[in-house]
Amino acid sequence: MIPLDIQAGKTTPRILYSPEENILQIIGSSLPENVYTLYEPVMHWIREFSITPVLKPPMRIIFKIQYY
Repeated sequence: MIPLDIQAGKTTPRILYSPEENILQIIGSSLPENVYTLYEPVMHWIREFSITPVLKPPMRIIFKIQYY
């Protein structure tokens, strides 16, 4: 599976997928000006992942989001 790495900004979280560990992390503040612009690449990645999911090791999803 293709790695995913979107760096954090002042108002956006870091979004990281490590194929070696099969871990998707979304960490940081999530107050983007345009939600679609930030999360559309992630939604596209999830659609692609669902076609050929990686099952070993089991996928872990870690959310550590600050949202006010």
